[in-house]
Order: sequence, then C-alpha cells, then structure tokens
Amino acid sequence: MIKISAVIITYNEEKNILRCIESVRPVADEIVVLDCFSTDRTKEICEANGVEFHQRSFPGFAKQKNNVVALASHNHVLSLDADEYLSAELTQSILKAKSNWKADGYVMNRLSSFAGTWIKTCGWYPDQKLRLWDRRKGSWQGDGVHERVELAAGCHTKNLSGDLFHRAYDNISQFLQKNQSYSSIHAQVNRYKTTSSPIKILYKTAFAFFKAYILKGGVLDGYEGLIVSGSTAHWVFYKYAKLLEANRSLRLSLVVESTQDLPALKHTLDCVRFQKVLPEEVIVNGPAADMAADVRDVSDYFPVPLRFVPGRLREALAETREEYVVLLKDTHIKPSFIKNQKSAAWKGQIVHGAAARDREPVNPIVQWSSIINNGTVAFWKEDWGTKPGPDAPSVPTTPTIKLQNRSISVVIPNYNGLSLFEETLPTVFAALEKSRCVYEVIVVDDCSTDDSVNYLRTNFPQVTIVQNEVNRGFSPTINAGIFAAKHELVFLLNSDVKLEPDYFLPLLPYFDQHDTFGVMGQIVNWEDNQIQDGAKLPTFQGAKIKTFKNFLPSETPINQALYTMYLSGAEALVSREKLLKLGGFDELFAPYYIEDYELSLRAWRLGWKCYYEHRAVCRHKTSSSIRSKSRKRQVQSIYYRNKMFLHAIHLSRWQLIFYYPQLALELLIRALSFRFHYIQSFIFFLQKRHACLQSKQRFQKLSQQEGVHLSLSQVAATILRSLNRTIIWRF
Repeated sequence: MIKISAVIITYNEEKNILRCIESVRPVADEIVVLDCFSTDRTKEICEANGVEFHQRSFPGFAKQKNNVVALASHNHVLSLDADEYLSAELTQSILKAKSNWKADGYVMNRLSSFAGTWIKTCGWYPDQKLRLWDRRKGSWQGDGVHERVELAAGCHTKNLSGDLFHRAYDNISQFLQKNQSYSSIHAQVNRYKTTSSPIKILYKTAFAFFKAYILKGGVLDGYEGLIVSGSTAHWVFYKYAKLLEANRSLRLSLVVESTQDLPALKHTLDCVRFQKVLPEEVIVNGPAADMAADVRDVSDYFPVPLRFVPGRLREALAETREEYVVLLKDTHIKPSFIKNQKSAAWKGQIVHGAAARDREPVNPIVQWSSIINNGTVAFWKEDWGTKPGPDAPSVPTTPTIKLQNRSISVVIPNYNGLSLFEETLPTVFAALEKSRCVYEVIVVDDCSTDDSVNYLRTNFPQVTIVQNEVNRGFSPTINAGIFAAKHELVFLLNSDVKLEPDYFLPLLPYFDQHDTFGVMGQIVNWEDNQIQDGAKLPTFQGAKIKTFKNFLPSETPINQALYTMYLSGAEALVSREKLLKLGGFDELFAPYYIEDYELSLRAWRLGWKCYYEHRAVCRHKTSSSIRSKSRKRQVQSIYYRNKMFLHAIHLSRWQLIFYYPQLALELLIRALSFRFHYIQSFIFFLQKRHACLQSKQRFQKLSQQEGVHLSLSQVAATILRSLNRTIIWRF
C-alpha cells in the first residue's frame, strides 16, 4: 500500500480548515499545511490538530501549491484547498486507490455550493479536478487563478467515484469580492497577451449569462441559479473590462539611434514632439548624441524626459525605464507613429521594418541585428533581455546568486560502479556543500552484479537508492531518478565523473533566466587536463545530423555564455519543471546513446536554452562498461539505429524527403564494404518505426500546448548566429 501526503494551502481559513483536515485524516499518512501568514486563528487550529505547519509568502497559486507539494514526505499527494473536503464515497474511493494504485493520477468531481445550496447547474458540476497524483509525474502549472495539475507526457489518469465538496461562497458579497480579486489577477496575467474591447466585453458578458442560466440549466435552480449565473457574468464583465484598461496602460521608451548629422536628429525629435500620443521618455544614442547634448534648442521645453547616451546601443537600451521599447533611427515619422506602436504592442510579437508595420513572433528567435538595420524595431524589454540580441548570449559572470532559493536533486544511474563511488561521490557532496543549496542525491541501480548497492548503504547512508527490477539501460534508469527527484533543479551525473569544488557556482545564475532548460560544464580527462567535451556545434552532412562535434572559443578564459546544441548526459544541470514537461528521456533510445541529444532538441524546439559553461569543470574516467556488456558491432548497431530515430523524430517532412534517399545510399555503400552492422541498425529502426512515430506525435502535441514549435534549422541558426563574432576551434 502506498502512503499519501495531504497538502493544503491557507490564508485566513479559520472557518474552513478544521473541516478540511478532519476529512483527509482517514486517507492521509501525513497532513501538510502551507500558510501565507494568516492573521486569524488558522495557525492555532492547525498546530492544535497535529498537522505539519509551515508559512511562506504567497508567490501565486500554482507556485504556492508546488511549494507545499515539495514539503510532503511521500510521493503520492492529495491536494485540497482549505474550503474543500472529501465526501464519504470519495474517501472510500481514495482508500481503494491507495491499496491498489494503478494510475499516475486520479480525477474527482468537485461539487460547489452557494449560500449552503449545492449547485449542479450553471456549468459548475461536474467540475473535474486532478487532485491525487504521483508528484514525480507532474506538478501544478498555470498563471493567475487557473492553476491545474499537469502530468508528464505518456501518463494516464483514472476517475474516482464520489464528490469533492467545495464550500465556495456563503453570500453574494463574498462572491462579488472574489470576482473582483480574480478579475484583477486575470487582467495582470493576460495583459498584452489577450485582446479586449467594448464590443468584446458586451458580448462575452451577455453570452456568459445566457450560457450559465439557459444552456447550463441555471434556471432550474431558481434563485440560486439566477445569482450564480449573474455573478458569473459579473466576473466575465470585469475581467475583460480590467484587461482593456490594463492593455491601454502601456508605458513606452523611445530610443532614437542617430547615425546621421545633427539636423536629421532635430527633425526626428520635432516629429516626436508633435506625436498624438507621447512616449514616457526619449533616449538619444549614437554619434550625434554628443553634439545634441550641448544644443539647447534640442532639449529645452521637450514635452517628456529627454536623455543622451552616446555609448553603445546596448548601453542605451539598458538605460530605458519602461516596459516597452521602440528603437528608431533618425528619420521622419508620422504623428500617429507612437499611437500605432502602442496599439500593436501585443505580448509575444515584435514590430519592425522601415514603417514599423511588419510583425514577427519572438519565437522562432529573430535575427535582431538584421531587423535593427531595417529601420525600426519595437519589443518588450524583458524579451530583449532573454533573447540573444545582436550580441552573444549572456548570463552573470560572477556567482552572485540567491543561493538560499536553489535546491538540487542529483540523479546518478549506476551499473557496477563500486570501483568508482569511493572517488566520485565525495567530490559530489563537497561541490553541493559549497553551493549552499538544499540537495538530495539519488542513485538508480540498473541491476548491478557487483556490491555497489550495499557499499552505498554502508558508506553513504544519506544517498537515496532506487533499484530497477530488470536491467533497462540508461534512459529508463535515469528517468526513474528524475521522477523521484523533489527539488527545483536536477543534476544528471554519470557515476564515473568527479566534480571540482566550485562546479555548481557558475551554473546556478543561468536559472535566473526563465527560458533556461539546462547548462553543462567542461569535461576533462580524469588523469590530466585534456578537454574531452565542450559546447556542441550544430553540424549537418546533407540532411544528416552530426552528433559529436565540439567547439570552444579560441580565446581563454571564456567570459560569456555559450549555447550548445545539446547537454551531455554525463553532467548537466537542468530545470526539473521543464524536464517533467518533456517527460524525461525518451526510453525509445534504450539501452544507450543519443538520448541526451534528443532530449535537448526537444527543449530547444520549445524555445528553451541549453548552455555550456567553461568555468564549471568535472573530470571523466573513460569507461568500458558498455563494451564489456556488448560486442562492438552490436554497440555500433544501436548507435546508428538511435541516430535514425533522432532524424525521424526531429526532421521536418521536407527534410525527410532528402534524408531517406541519403540513408538508402549509405546503406548500399556500407553493404558493399561488408559493414553489415549498419544494415542491422536499419532493421532495428524499422522494427520500432511505430514507436518512433508515437514519440514524434507526443512532442508535436506538447509543442502545440506550449505554443512554440521551432524547427531544427531554426535552432541551429540561433546557435550559429550567436557565434558570429567569436572565433572557435572544433574538436
């Protein structure tokens, strides 16, 4: 029988929390409450009733619910709000699931009340919620008030009988108060992501009432149905009204890049002076800025703050104070220019071109330098800060990070690593201690035949050991550790790698950027300092992807971030949240090879970045473990089969038209040269062609959900563009 942790978030819930706690006692092995510093008796009630009580400031619903899940001792969690409680039937259903766990998560119907009356109309029931799940398989996602549990790709759920009771609103005032709060959150979360207008407010509100009261049967619930339907329409009215107000509150910085003479700059500033809608500030950059700063008739009586930054363009952009930036070369602009820019400023797009009419998504990542040279570009400052820009990618060059906010789960797959652990594990713990992060170390044993498991239990009792029942290979083994991990970051590490004491310090700042998937360090020989692995270069031979091309800048030391086509499976620090969204490594690639490349490609194609950091050094002992288990030709057959999988999953339909003839030609050439292991690879590929297609379809579905679908060519172009000003050497 599994153990269940019931987890609850609270704020001023003295009226509800005891009922919630008592309802989960029959099914929960522990009850964890995370409070947002309530000012009523919530804390006193919780502590008097034997729950594990914590307090933390409120970062948002999804984040707070993930925070309380992380505090649980058990991997199977039941998440409730304080105003929810279990029905008797649902309690029995959970007990049955607890004794015979068959799914990754369980869905239950939620029945809500208004003023003591249970409402089954108005679209309120059945309000299905995934609230019982294996936390290794999913987490809370979503912005604002629409948080939900999302499981990793390939997970499945089952329905539980019985209702989750929800004491939603006691009276109309409480209903309206929550509507006002939630509509404000909705407006801020969706600002510049969703449009609104007076017409949209009108028809959305009217249809919301009609849908709830007529189509969803609210009329059958009499007075309560009328109140719920009207309050639903009230919520819709204010969420779109507040959204319209928020969208109209855009604040804009105008940067004028003056590449010509002073008269041309004066003309441009005169055009700005007489705009129908003024920017909040103007910054002049470029050669003419020095001259203009001393010319009084340029700056006197200007209607908005005007500053001169004569340095580099990036320095001028750093000086901007507002959330949206328009970069303009000194030219003539129409009086409606700024007004049109504000109206076009939707999140996720840039506007560019000589007349600032062309629009392009931020993803796929645009060539900023060419767009800037095209006359005008308008963008969100946060997007500029997280995109490569005209220069190379950048992260903090010193480890000035919020160490107390980071936590790391180290996951080590093991097969007969007894002779290695004595040397490698002490270096791992030393590096973790120096990072000052909260951490755990998980070793997943793939049916070792040596005594490594007993050695770990005796000498490293702080290590969590997960054991496979049968030998499964790298991907399934490391996935078991990933799904068992509890912390924000997951460090994927081979058992034959030693870490330098400062290893984590330069890696952690990368995760201050929201689109970082992961970062790997420099791999050198165990015995000496010869470099084994650097950043991975995107290289193609016809339609074929070359998988082992490393590069480094020729100058040392390296002071800037480098993109890498993929993260080495031997040592990579990655975001657990993004890793779980991807479903971990694709087990199609078992037992070994290419799985780390394929995982990184999925991340890149969703717009997440993979980095190489030269200052993080680890030492690798070349292992013969694979060759000791398999003959050389069999290993080569698996390697080439997995390369075929990689191409089939990630090449576009048009690229595959060129790839398969190229593959056929190589098959012929290798057959004529008696290298039949390549033919065997192709046979293996055909045998699992259907599974390969399923992997491709899973990624396409995830890509649609995320709203980003970069092609392989776009990913490669992004990495190569970042190296335009860097001299590299390949190895």
